[in-house]
Amino acid sequence: MKSMALPYALVAAMGAMSVYAGGKGEQRHEWRRVAFLPPPTATQEVYRHTINLGRGDWWTIMPMKIALDGSAGGVFSFKMNGKAIGELSSEPYEILAEKDVFKGEFENELEIRALMPPSKWPERITLFGRYPSVKGPLVSEDEFFRNCIDTTIPALSGIPALCAAGDMVGARRLFADYVRSTLRPAFTIANWLAWNPQGKQRKSLEQKAADVMCRKLETLDTSWHFADHKVEWEFNPTHNGYREWNFHISYLDSGDPLAVMYLLTHDEKYAVSWKDLILSFLSYNPVPFAAKPGETKCWRSLDSSARANNILRQFNAFIGSPACDDLFVTTLFRSIWEHAKRLRTGHAGGGNWLTNEMSTLTKLSIVNSFFKDSAEWREYAIKRLEAELAKQIPPDGFQAELSPMYHSCVMQHYLGVVDTAKEYGTALPPSFMEYIEKMFAVYTHLARPDMKAPGVNDSRDVDPARLMERGIRLFPERQDFRWFATYRKEGAPPVWKSCQMPYAGLVAMRNSWNADGVWGFMDCGPLGMAHVHEDKLNVLVSAYGKNMLVEAGTYEYDTSDMRRYVLSTRGHNTVRIDGMDQNRLENRRFNPQDIQRKAEFEFCEGTAVDWARAAYVDGYGPGRKIKVRHERTLVFHKAEAGLSPFFVVIDRLSSQDGARHSFEQLWHLETCGCEMRTNGFTADFGGGLGLAGEFSTAGVVDMIGSKQPELQGWIPIFKEGPHEHRPVHTPVLRGNFEQDVRMVVALMPFRGGTAPIKGVRASCSTDDRNYTVILSDGSERTFAEP
Repeated sequence: MKSMALPYALVAAMGAMSVYAGGKGEQRHEWRRVAFLPPPTATQEVYRHTINLGRGDWWTIMPMKIALDGSAGGVFSFKMNGKAIGELSSEPYEILAEKDVFKGEFENELEIRALMPPSKWPERITLFGRYPSVKGPLVSEDEFFRNCIDTTIPALSGIPALCAAGDMVGARRLFADYVRSTLRPAFTIANWLAWNPQGKQRKSLEQKAADVMCRKLETLDTSWHFADHKVEWEFNPTHNGYREWNFHISYLDSGDPLAVMYLLTHDEKYAVSWKDLILSFLSYNPVPFAAKPGETKCWRSLDSSARANNILRQFNAFIGSPACDDLFVTTLFRSIWEHAKRLRTGHAGGGNWLTNEMSTLTKLSIVNSFFKDSAEWREYAIKRLEAELAKQIPPDGFQAELSPMYHSCVMQHYLGVVDTAKEYGTALPPSFMEYIEKMFAVYTHLARPDMKAPGVNDSRDVDPARLMERGIRLFPERQDFRWFATYRKEGAPPVWKSCQMPYAGLVAMRNSWNADGVWGFMDCGPLGMAHVHEDKLNVLVSAYGKNMLVEAGTYEYDTSDMRRYVLSTRGHNTVRIDGMDQNRLENRRFNPQDIQRKAEFEFCEGTAVDWARAAYVDGYGPGRKIKVRHERTLVFHKAEAGLSPFFVVIDRLSSQDGARHSFEQLWHLETCGCEMRTNGFTADFGGGLGLAGEFSTAGVVDMIGSKQPELQGWIPIFKEGPHEHRPVHTPVLRGNFEQDVRMVVALMPFRGGTAPIKGVRASCSTDDRNYTVILSDGSERTFAEP
């Protein structure tokens, strides 16, 4: 298979099934599909393909089965590191390599050579591997006690002699007693319950979740897919093989409700179920130390970090339970050591993954200082975290992914380190607190009148109140943090109203900090580090306690049409050209120094009018071949005599190639009743609240809930379980232009049931700088564009 890439190799993909030769029937969990080979070209007679399996411990999954799907004959030879391991010439196309033959000799590559003409090539080749007897943790108890524990600690100094005498029971007792005496459950549990809406106020919900988990484990509930009385952690029941399913169940946060209910009731059934849950995972998912950060379904570096945090936190709830005997404690911390080792040697290279993983490694090394490597792990992780602050946090404080949700995640990674270091007396660099204060302040800049940050890029709306409770403990002098933490009851609002974030390129315009204020937002900035949408110049509006102009939001990280929709320009309130989206992401590489550059836009806050202006110039469609410049000006008339606050959006489109182009100007409305006209709309949100949209150009159509020829007119439903987006009115202005064109749209929020405006008039010439707003009484007001 010369020059044939294998970008979609599946390393340890679960849920794959295979039929054993000899009619043994389906076997779940035993065989794991690890790669897929496409057919060769039709002109080759000798086919060769080398797969880099990406891990150095494949000897642990021998014997390895290689199964060939298809009925064509042929002769195949198989080599590992150049050594032939056998051949086959007819079905059942099976070969087994014994573990002891290859242990220590396999260097991540498996060479497959097919000696047959193309006409006899099978439809596909699928490789399977299995763990015949290997269970986790892989580090043995003896190795753990001899090489992983710091036995210079007086309380642990007797362990080597006990191991030498073969008294593992005694060694476990010394170790487990030391763990129980040094952990600080009060700190861990209090900190956990303070930052998760769990506890007595949600006892009924937690009890339901905990009891469901107990029943699953007691009855082998098929929704979790059990085989041989073991959870199949890599089984995927989703209709589309949604990969995040396995990632997230491997976090083991399913143990949280069990921990909460044990704290509330001390019913041992919760402890027993939790122990079964943990042992099920640890036993049947050995750590792949050499796997790359994003490889495997249960041991990606991010999964390892989340799971280590969860199981250590949960253990603090069960620490006094008889279920947590010495053997279990030793087994658990053998695995925690493996998690830490995985994070130290196989962590991500940047972004929120790295801050997550390094924060966990820091906490593991501080809390579990009895590991020999803890000091080195701690020093390494803190240095990486300090370096990431400069790489991810620009001077205006918005984390480089430009997502309020991931910004919050990264903040909490650092806050967890700060809390743990303070509790255990570990020093941190001063830069931590300097950057953390900037990160808290981001939410005061973005906040809508409901005090939430809008869910731009891959994010939901973020309510920062709970975060701000931590903010006022760390920065008690910040009265604006207190104001957000208490929902305006204490402290004081920021001294400014409208504002810009010069590096993130975000603009928020306000007429007040009141709950019934009017707020507008425009994205004038660059693409972020990750989790980005093609949405430059996107505009949002909230007024009088109602979000009015919204966007498509986010969706599961799958390959669905809905996922493509939320990532695209058409899911946002901006402009498409020739039916194509913005395309900044193609061939783009993020450089950390990018966050130190100010975004290219203008912003001005005035007494009566605020405005911002920016342009999109990077091309549309594949290859960015459609060269049209889109300049947008957002004007906020916040104090015009006799008028309610309103916005005007001025778009200028300029063809850079002289060709004729079409455009779509998109506007997504929150759920409402909507009266459509060819040159405008009136949205009714109920309670007398509305939004009038008036266009200087006719040609407006409503694309609510459209699925053909592509998705349009949807915003997200966030709830537990499967969900789709919901249809919303989406006025779209369509038209064509030769060289350039100007379009003016007036957006006036109103209350009282009657729209104050009924039209807007402006020249299509890009040279014109005026626009006229026609009021409902027939009078007109003309304004000069800033």
